[in-house]
Amino acid sequence: MSQPNFPSFKMSLRPLALCVSLALTACGGAEMSAPSSTAAQPEAMSGNSVSGIGMPNPNPVVTQNWGDLPAGRNWGSTAGIDIDPTDGQVVAYERCGAGNFGAGVPVNCDTNPVDPIFKFDRNT
Repeated sequence: MSQPNFPSFKMSLRPLALCVSLALTACGGAEMSAPSSTAAQPEAMSGNSVSGIGMPNPNPVVTQNWGDLPAGRNWGSTAGIDIDPTDGQVVAYERCGAGNFGAGVPVNCDTNPVDPIFKFDRNT
């Protein structure tokens, strides 16, 4: 009589042993990478980080009436504000005033003689 053809016990345990060893390795690695309770934890900020509502103000001092415009110029639509890389002063690009001169003449770069690029001393 011949014996039935069963896979050996050793062969059937190989996949199980492999799974167990992978699971133990994963658990051991997770244990090692978990921060300890004595490690410094960053303080959680409360508030909305997108809108800033409820967040502390990083610039609590507000300087008003800074950067006087030349005579004949009112702020219109600001095209941009930048820092001059050569001397660190503040440069503002303005879209040639706003509205009209008061007599119905529209304000644009052709009708307003004041330069639309302003350079402000950042120390004033």
